[in-house]
Amino acid sequence: MHLEFSRGVFTIPDPNIEFRGLLGSVPTSRWDSEKVAWKYTPTLESKSLLYLFWENGLIQPTEAAKKELLLIANLPRLHATVKQIKGKEEIEVNAPVKLELFQHQKKAFKIGTTLDQVGLLMEQGTGKTLSSLAIAGYRYKRGEISRLLIVAPKATLKPWEEEILNQVDFPVEITNLVDMKSAKKAKLVNQATGKRALQIILINYQSVWRIFDELYKWGPDMIIADEMQRIKNGRAKQSRAMHKLGDQCTYKQGLTGTPITQGPMDVWSQYRFLNPDIFGRSFVKFRDRYAIMGGFKGYQIVKFQNLDELSEKAHSIAYRVRKADTEIDLPPITVQNLYCGLGSQARKYYRQMDKDFQVSLKENQGNAHAPIVLTKLLRLQQIVGGFLPNDDKEIIPVDDSKLVLLKELVEDLPTDKKLVIFARFIPEISAIEQELKKMGRKVVTLTGSTKNSGAVINAFRKDPKTTVIVAQIQTGGVGLNLQVADTAIFYSPNFSYGDYDQALARIHRIGQKSKSVTYINLISEGTIDETIFKALKDKKDVADYIVDHRI
Repeated sequence: MHLEFSRGVFTIPDPNIEFRGLLGSVPTSRWDSEKVAWKYTPTLESKSLLYLFWENGLIQPTEAAKKELLLIANLPRLHATVKQIKGKEEIEVNAPVKLELFQHQKKAFKIGTTLDQVGLLMEQGTGKTLSSLAIAGYRYKRGEISRLLIVAPKATLKPWEEEILNQVDFPVEITNLVDMKSAKKAKLVNQATGKRALQIILINYQSVWRIFDELYKWGPDMIIADEMQRIKNGRAKQSRAMHKLGDQCTYKQGLTGTPITQGPMDVWSQYRFLNPDIFGRSFVKFRDRYAIMGGFKGYQIVKFQNLDELSEKAHSIAYRVRKADTEIDLPPITVQNLYCGLGSQARKYYRQMDKDFQVSLKENQGNAHAPIVLTKLLRLQQIVGGFLPNDDKEIIPVDDSKLVLLKELVEDLPTDKKLVIFARFIPEISAIEQELKKMGRKVVTLTGSTKNSGAVINAFRKDPKTTVIVAQIQTGGVGLNLQVADTAIFYSPNFSYGDYDQALARIHRIGQKSKSVTYINLISEGTIDETIFKALKDKKDVADYIVDHRI
């Protein structure tokens, strides 16, 4: 069957009877009875599909082509079903998880078990992780999948593992590849071959391309891409690796609350992984459809077009949930922990200081309030934050792990989202300010030495371009109204529960228009950070807590 092109129309003459009906599933198809041929308008979708089966000038009626066209033929029915699910007031499902799902989670589950590829565009704190695992469990119990690959930012791999272990109601075997060298990761992938449970591999995006061959050979039946906007740059190595993995995988989920962080062009790479039939496999064709180029040598996007069409297509396989739409279902406060490690240099300093601290605590008979003990406790926290005084009492940088974690977090949030960041130490605040300014954020800072605090607060509250305030927790945590933001990030709290509780109240107060607020704790794993946040969670001062719980 030759593919011909003339007068702006593709034509496939004389298709055999077996293949004829399937070719009618290609978008824009129309049958020319006189010429006994299918004709197509060369749109993004039709070209992408037809070229997929085009070899040496012929449309090949292969089994792969038939399978792909059968999927396309079923899409209108599936999309109609999804639309009905979204429109229902209430829905009941039997999900294989231990917690009762909220209504919006039940809809996500139902849509995710109707479509083989689904985008759960659910804002942070709306329960997309549990919804996603419920979908995976459903498919496992039906015998559709036995190997699940979960790709997520490094800081969220541990929370993913905890959620799986605590909340799913089906057998699992987990291989978490966080903080391992590539050779060891590859070895563990090759060993994940058990058959008595759902095999789950957890890996961060930056590692996917490094052990791509092993992951491809392992052959996941389902891939969950958490914070899918991490692959919005189609040219990045991690994005290209995800595209290739996705091409061999039937079942895929893309999870994100912010699919678009910079502009509509963010969509293509994410959907290239999720379902390339939606926007095609060519970014250039996608760009030409939805953007108008101009500027220097025609390389700059000067205007967008056809955005209603883009939105409709994107949502045809996606379910959008906003906090504001889930007033009954969501608790008023969501707390999230994100984790990082320590670099080798900082780890060396930390271990030595930790030994000194334990000795001091013992010498002071467990009195965590003794000045020398508090000083060493303070030093431990400074190291975790990336800075330490040297012998000349100069503050020197020793690590940037937590700063990198913060940068990755902020990159995933909309550029106009208001953020409150609490930190304890001045060097941390300066480093955060510099890093966020490099990212194009307009930042104000508030410390004990700030003289124009009123102007700083007004800038953050009233200037739409001022999207971040970095506040010293002792200063910014008391007596301020920062409810223009619904998200607060704790980079490094102090040891006082009272200060921490006051800081929580800066955005969670009368006048807060958002239906839910989010607190994000940045935690350096295996360090004093874990002790601090555990004490604060238990509503205790850190010094008091340490007497009963040695770090």
